[in-house]
Amino acid sequence: MVTTATFPDVPLRLDGAELQRITPIAPLSPGHALSVVIIVYRDSVHVGLLTDSALLCGADRLGGIIAGEADTLDHLCEEAAPPRARRWPRVQSSQSS
Repeated sequence: MVTTATFPDVPLRLDGAELQRITPIAPLSPGHALSVVIIVYRDSVHVGLLTDSALLCGADRLGGIIAGEADTLDHLCEEAAPPRARRWPRVQSSQSS
């Protein structure tokens, strides 16, 4: 399953402290090997992975692979963008297996 969640583009606070990091989690349905959720909050993209390592070989490497590809995409976008263009959001990955 792959899903997205919408967050407001304003700072979220809990007891006065601003939210710094989001760990998105989507349920893993029986018989499925992978669940992915993507949340954009302010200037960051947060990716959550939930895996069944018995069904998905190499599940422990998936978060690093996605983060590496996101860094490559970020670098390519910076090279192609005009000098004053806004940067793409940074990707933060969370993985559980």
